Amino acid sequence: MKKLSTKRLLPIVGGILLIALGVMFLLNNLGIIMLEWEFLKGPLFAFGGLIFVLVFILNRREWWALIPGGVLLTLAVVSLLEDGGTLSGVVFFAGLALTFGLVYILPKPGGKLTWALYPAGILALIGVLVALGASNLTDFVLPLVLLLVGGYFIYRALKK
Repeated sequence: MKKLSTKRLLPIVGGILLIALGVMFLLNNLGIIMLEWEFLKGPLFAFGGLIFVLVFILNRREWWALIPGGVLLTLAVVSLLEDGGTLSGVVFFAGLALTFGLVYILPKPGGKLTWALYPAGILALIGVLVALGASNLTDFVLPLVLLLVGGYFIYRALKK
């Protein structure tokens, strides 16, 4: 069997997802099943994320697919959490930091993408600050850190 290119595989998998959604919504409208968004969003996010991860696995030149894949898988995990508060925030920012960390770490034909360390570090820091937010520390520390980091980036760009 001929190997499918990423360019051909993505529309096929996306088409399967759309057909599955269409069948589920049709069955819901006919009263055969009852869909609840709370139970549906996690699997939808996970499936969408896995599609993008599969794109990267099939072709390492498509490193960009790690970003939407990681974001969607992170949203799938967050959707499983019931608290909707601090824990969800920490998991969200940690998942995004991990996503950009993987963009840096995983092998790609062009080598390591060092720019990915910046969003990974910033998102990890925000995750830590959100975790500390239970004590209202982030009311002042988070804005201050964002101001300092943003100012540093501007300073560094203008210095060159």
